Amino acid sequence: MSEQLGMNHAKIILFILRYLWPADLKIRWRLVFAGVTMAGAIALDVSVPVFFKGIVNTLSHKENLTMWAFIIALSAYACIWTFSQAFLQLREILLYRVFQRSVRMLSLKVFDHLHAQSLRFHLNRKTGAI
Repeated sequence: MSEQLGMNHAKIILFILRYLWPADLKIRWRLVFAGVTMAGAIALDVSVPVFFKGIVNTLSHKENLTMWAFIIALSAYACIWTFSQAFLQLREILLYRVFQRSVRMLSLKVFDHLHAQSLRFHLNRKTGAI
């Protein structure tokens, strides 16, 4: 029984992947570029705490602290955080059209399937019955 369920899940995943990775080259490039921006956002998100640690360490050593070192470290932290947020937003912008297209195509397929059913199928449905 579990083998059949696994096969059904695999079929469902392959069915959905056709809509997420369509033959249209423009959509494929959007997905690739969104993956690159996601990798960049992850790299920046990981580096933000490292820079913050550097700022804290700089502030804790008051004997060699200059105002410019503090300003540069704080500016680097702010820039990396801003770029991280920008990469996340860019990824959302790129993936929005791809996901909306996928949802639209799947909804249309379900809608067509329901309209292809016989009238008896729809009349025998007990929608809302307990």
